[in-house]
Amino acid sequence: RLAPEWPLPAAKEDVLAAYDYLLRERIDPERIVWVGDSAGGGLLLMALHAFQTDKSFTPLPRGAVTFSAWTGYSPPVHSSPPFLFM
Repeated sequence: RLAPEWPLPAAKEDVLAAYDYLLRERIDPERIVWVGDSAGGGLLLMALHAFQTDKSFTPLPRGAVTFSAWTGYSPPVHSSPPFLFM
């Protein structure tokens, strides 16, 4: 599912559902390492945070790697309008 038709938390739910599927298919979590870049890295971090708050996702994957994870956006307080969305 893609945004904007499916806004957050749909993407996070899809990641968690995919991991749940791998566990149900008896894929060894020790063989699973997540990798995410940019917005995918932010999505990976959201999923890992969900693991901390929802203990039903055990065992955890072996690891996770992010590259330039997009973890949030707040325009500078004193930005002029042409630079608000750059």
